[in-house]
Amino acid sequence: CGFRRVDETKALLAGLGVPALAPFLEALQQGGLRSLFERVMTVPAADRAPLVTAVVAACASRPPAGFAAECANAVALEQAYPGDVGVIGALLLNHVTLKPGEALALGAGNLHAYLEGTGVELMANSDNVLRGGLTPKHVDVPELLRVLDFTDGPVTIVSPRGAPEAT
Repeated sequence: CGFRRVDETKALLAGLGVPALAPFLEALQQGGLRSLFERVMTVPAADRAPLVTAVVAACASRPPAGFAAECANAVALEQAYPGDVGVIGALLLNHVTLKPGEALALGAGNLHAYLEGTGVELMANSDNVLRGGLTPKHVDVPELLRVLDFTDGPVTIVSPRGAPEAT
């Protein structure tokens, strides 16, 4: 949910040791998260599957220290969505595990993916859902890039409070 801090994203991508990620790291260094994400989402069709395969192979064989959960997710996502650049996109996001009763409150333009477990998503009535991958449905990359919030950093988990005491 939301983009991971830039320094952590650099550590993850560099730590994978995939030569094909060098231009993506350069995009992050020069233009920030927007530039990196745009580069990921616009990989030419012929190059997508080999890139995703290389990244996932590195995730499976040598996940960088501190990123085991993110790499395990990438391996699982690639099995469900082979060759989808959304697998790499998911590596750019904060990995959040909620406990029962916890929640996230997401503002507009927040890229997120629900991976497993039981949850409820509440949102206002809308016809403007945009996808960022991990789906056979259409992904409108230009519109997605236009509306995404590229602010980086951890997300705030909303914890439950007890009900007020009856008086």
